[in-house]
Amino acid sequence: MVIPKGEEPAQLSPVYHQIARIAAGDRNARARFIIAGIESVRGVQSVTQLCRTELGVRAVYLGAEDYAAAIAGRRTAGGREVFVARCIVVIAAKGSDSTPSSTR
Repeated sequence: MVIPKGEEPAQLSPVYHQIARIAAGDRNARARFIIAGIESVRGVQSVTQLCRTELGVRAVYLGAEDYAAAIAGRRTAGGREVFVARCIVVIAAKGSDSTPSSTR
C-alpha cells in the first residue's frame, strides 16, 4: 500500500494493523507491505524513523515535485534543489533494508 506524504510513524500504524488483520484472517492472502512517500521537509527529517519502524515499510520514495514545492524551490533539469533530500532518503532506506525509489 502506498502511503503518500509520510511524516511520522504514527501515520503508518493503522495501515500496518489493517494489513496484519488481513494476513491473519487469510493464510493465502498475497503479501502486503507499505511504501512510504516522502514529500515534505518534515518527512525528510523523519525518514530514518519511518524506515526503522516495525510497521512493514519495505520501500520509500521521494516525491520530488511536492518536496520542491514545500521548500519553495525552483525545479531544475539536474534536480539540484532535491539532491540533498534524495540522498537522505536513499541513506535511510539502505540503512534499514528498505528499497529507495525516486520520482523526478
